[in-house]
Amino acid sequence: MNEIEAQQLTQALGQELGALGPELIVVTLGSKGSKTIEKATGKITHIDPIAVKAIDTTGAGDTYTGYFVAGLDRGFSVQHSARLATQAAALMVTKEGTADVIPDLKDIEDYFGPNA
Repeated sequence: MNEIEAQQLTQALGQELGALGPELIVVTLGSKGSKTIEKATGKITHIDPIAVKAIDTTGAGDTYTGYFVAGLDRGFSVQHSARLATQAAALMVTKEGTADVIPDLKDIEDYFGPNA
């Protein structure tokens, strides 16, 4: 969820995100990065943003979510998946458009290096 949705949810339920049911919660924070909350350990990890000149932020959250879930599916850690998602969303917002400008993994590796 994004930062506004997280605020609305905590206000509506009167509980902090970590007290809710999901074992893993991810909150995108726009130009401030993102954070993950792991319920079992109570660990909150902030993922630093990547500074880019944003042209169009439409679809950035969807891009982030897709890459995050794909990273987990590939067996990456939560933090590695969040970093990959951040890189994908950062590249995506530097172009105008939505689905047609979502970077593929090669684009990310070309920009950030092979260990992206």
